Amino acid sequence: SHNATDAQLGTLGSSFTAGYMVASPLVALLGQQSTFAPIYCIGVGLLVWCLGNVIFSQLTEPPIGPDGYPEFEEAIWAPMLMARAATGVGEAGFVCLGPPIIDDTAPKASKALYLGIYFMFIFVGQAMGYVVGGLAQKIWPEWPDLKYLFFLEAIAMLPLAILSIVAAKKFCLEHLSEDEEALVTASYAPEHTAVTSPNVEIELESTRSMRRHDGGPSSASAASQNSFWKDLASLAVNPVFAALIFGYIAYQFVMGGVAYWGPYYVQKALGMSKSLSGYAFGGVTVISGVVGTFGGSKLLDVMSGPQDGSETPRPNQRLLAGAKILVIGSFLAWPFLIITALAKSEGFFFFCLLMGQLPLFAMYTSICAAILDAVPESTRGTAMAISALAIHLLGDIPSQSLVGVIADSISEGEQEGPKKAHAMQVAMLCLAGFHIFTVLLFCVSFCLAKRKANATVELAH
Repeated sequence: SHNATDAQLGTLGSSFTAGYMVASPLVALLGQQSTFAPIYCIGVGLLVWCLGNVIFSQLTEPPIGPDGYPEFEEAIWAPMLMARAATGVGEAGFVCLGPPIIDDTAPKASKALYLGIYFMFIFVGQAMGYVVGGLAQKIWPEWPDLKYLFFLEAIAMLPLAILSIVAAKKFCLEHLSEDEEALVTASYAPEHTAVTSPNVEIELESTRSMRRHDGGPSSASAASQNSFWKDLASLAVNPVFAALIFGYIAYQFVMGGVAYWGPYYVQKALGMSKSLSGYAFGGVTVISGVVGTFGGSKLLDVMSGPQDGSETPRPNQRLLAGAKILVIGSFLAWPFLIITALAKSEGFFFFCLLMGQLPLFAMYTSICAAILDAVPESTRGTAMAISALAIHLLGDIPSQSLVGVIADSISEGEQEGPKKAHAMQVAMLCLAGFHIFTVLLFCVSFCLAKRKANATVELAH
């Protein structure tokens, strides 16, 4: 919209990640309430996501400006921010709890591939947003038609949200052993329920005793809260986890800024139209996302398997392999990010963007797999929630707003022309230069992961 400043557009993008960030710790806590809670949290979160899109589709129609696009209006600013934040809240459960569930249920030899497929579709979905958005603006340039795309998104997601809630118990029981299934099922049954396994009977009686002693189901909630704070304490003193999170923050700072401002940059700095920039940026992101994520996941599976003729992987093999991929990928991407910000032609820009994004997307599965392996199994949900909180609070939220602030300060209010093009180029160059911190921090995480792996081997001997 032509009356919105770059800083305001950046704030709109950051509102999504703000909602996501705030909800992540709550999701981690609620996900520990029962065996079925993670799936329920995902389903309820998707319902909130649907609600946010419905609200966005019902916003007051703004007037159309001379350029054929809606003018920015203060009257719709607050509900627009709230709707975007609601979609972030809704996505928190899916992104925080999804990877641990996949890692638990995927075949052992292909865990990274399954995680990679999951992340690949996230990136493809984001990229298709650019393509569909550009096409929609070309077909329906006026807001009364365009806004219903958000309503259609909500309708498309609704069946998946309902399915997640309805099928939660069945999904969880399918991935438990017979004894575990009997325990979980019986723990929700009346006191006279027959339990055949002695081990299950002992565990079940312990569970019921705890509930009776504390006066009811609230004991489970209290126990989960205590566990949550213990998880936080253990993560706070885990050096490998800390190094990975700081590297992840720097990575997301760059990736979030490029994803949000990339199409706008090629419009202002290279003179592309809105629709064409959406097609081109989305197409490059789809290709790099699919190829990079799939290739990086397969590479991680190969490097995580048995080495040097041994029959089993070494302790912490996947952690070490993932940390190594992070160092190599971040180093390979950096020069292409710098060159992309300096490109003067559209073709060269998108070529460099493709070459820079390929190693960045190849790193994503390794980041999440390394985080999962750097912490105890019982703390993985909390670790993913803390990582989501950190990367958005310190990563893409400030980067999206900061790029807009830098561009506004240099352009001095001009929205078109050479001065605006120069301002956007400087802002994107600052973003690319920041990537050096990603390289350095992942080097630190690799050194710490290697030390942890060597210490584990020494203890085994």
